[in-house]
Amino acid sequence: MAEGEKDANAGARLPGVAAATSHWGGAAVGMTPEQAQHLAPLATAASRRSGRRVVIVVDRDDPGYANGLHTWELLRVVGFRRSQLAVVRPADGVISGGAVCTGVCDCEPVCPPPGRGWEKADLTDHVRAGYGLRDLVPVSEADLRVAADRWAQERAAGAEYGAPVPSEFTPEFEAELRALAAEWPGWPARRKKAA
Repeated sequence: MAEGEKDANAGARLPGVAAATSHWGGAAVGMTPEQAQHLAPLATAASRRSGRRVVIVVDRDDPGYANGLHTWELLRVVGFRRSQLAVVRPADGVISGGAVCTGVCDCEPVCPPPGRGWEKADLTDHVRAGYGLRDLVPVSEADLRVAADRWAQERAAGAEYGAPVPSEFTPEFEAELRALAAEWPGWPARRKKAA
């Protein structure tokens, strides 16, 4: 489970990965209980025996960690055991934009502040930097809760995350849909007309 559509697309490019995100994706909206229910069939004893797990990939910032905790809690409610869920983040050294920090500043257009380049790194950045599924770093439940509490305080003070969900098909949103359709032929799935 990736935080957004862009990250789900990046995850789907990794070998052996079936990547998804919640409707509208991202921490701005988050997974709903109804969406979590769609994954409930994977929370079976047979899935546990086969070793199937849901890996929740979080963006490396407080809103991303809060969204990961929210997703993890919803999946627990629909029947997943702790052993079936993993929350992970991009590898150390991956910086937002898909570069790898080597300690020598050659980032475009500007380098992030020292020691802060990892902020907002996501699965897309991780994949662009040449890393795979096994390079993702586990995030503890305690770390998720600390970040979620910090983000809740920031939101109470008026902070917002990401772009608002479009209430209608704006020209920009339609262009985004066309770009996705070009990248993924056959999407959205064509429906047969009822006879």
